[in-house]
Amino acid sequence: MKKAKRNKPSIYDIAQTVGVSAAAVSYVINGKDKVSEKTKKKILETMAAMGYVIDQSAVSLSKGKSSLVGICFPLESSSLVFSDNPFYSEFLANFEREISKGGYDTIIGYLKSPSDFERWLISRGLDGLVLFGLYSPEIFKIIHAHKTPYVLTDFYDPALNALSIRVDDALGGYLAGKHLIELGHKRIAFVGGELATSKVDSKRLEGLNAALAEAMLPAARLIETSTNFEGGYLAAEELLASRDETAVFCGSDYKGTERWEKLYPEAEIVYTDRSEIPVSSTQVHGDPFRYWEYLPDIVRPYYVKTVLLVGGESTGKSTLTENLARCFNTVFVPEAGRDFCAEAGGEDWMTAEDLQKCVLYQKTAVWEAQKKANKILFVDTDALTTKFYIQFLIGENKEDED
Repeated sequence: MKKAKRNKPSIYDIAQTVGVSAAAVSYVINGKDKVSEKTKKKILETMAAMGYVIDQSAVSLSKGKSSLVGICFPLESSSLVFSDNPFYSEFLANFEREISKGGYDTIIGYLKSPSDFERWLISRGLDGLVLFGLYSPEIFKIIHAHKTPYVLTDFYDPALNALSIRVDDALGGYLAGKHLIELGHKRIAFVGGELATSKVDSKRLEGLNAALAEAMLPAARLIETSTNFEGGYLAAEELLASRDETAVFCGSDYKGTERWEKLYPEAEIVYTDRSEIPVSSTQVHGDPFRYWEYLPDIVRPYYVKTVLLVGGESTGKSTLTENLARCFNTVFVPEAGRDFCAEAGGEDWMTAEDLQKCVLYQKTAVWEAQKKANKILFVDTDALTTKFYIQFLIGENKEDED
């Protein structure tokens, strides 16, 4: 004998059980502050007891928002994103974890044409967009026409007045170059994507070559290839064939034992057993300070929390910076401008070149201090503040070259 199908409880069932109107239940579901805390608590408890599941599509309809954020790639298929480049999988996992805290869900889209993009944007009723890569002006016209908030990632077009989240790739390339040079390498190769379409790799190469020029060494050998497993393999074959370079700067790193087996068939791939290191990367990302002892020294700088102190002259911030570092048993970065000013004989004698060197020195000093910091780093004035001060002194808006 078949069991009778159990009907899903409705807001009217919840209202009848609690003894309130259906509107009161709706207010609670939609987060509207129109019922007392006591009644709200009773409605929520009844919903849980009766197994009521909120229909998010209905909530979206009543609120006029979908609680969906779209992540768009300028490609035609998901296979071109997740199978070829694990970076996107890692980004998506972390993005979903953080945005879900605000009650949002994510949906992935792929750009085939402007008309397809617009249909996707409208049909999903997206509350916001995250855009990877390069897009045509037509795409941005569509976004602006629908007044959809958006954020760009790794986007370098200064003509587009939009929020873009990215790292300082030029500085990263410069620091990597300095590190390799300090290790004794004089012939370095750079492996990346096509520079004509990848500003990220262009900036990294720019920083690397700046470090080589500073050390009076030849520019890096450039190998442009596809940013996937196969492209990396082909680049490695080209490098191994000549063996002229002693170090390689790679624009991307990819996992996959089969690639290593092709390059080094005689090698044995060794994995550390999880029981030896009883912590996962997810736990570390969630609370790096708690698992600080498990972080390798080379990784720790990326998790250091930097506390910046700004203020006018003679306000005591330099002394405060130093005392805070002592209190938290860590290091600090003093204001670079003081030393540069003293060497030049005063502010009036400092040239624009001196001031630009001061900015680079400040940024480099912060990075070096992060390597030594104990979880927290205190900084007396940062490079951006120094840049503004430079503009004040020389009276012009010079573009920060790095």
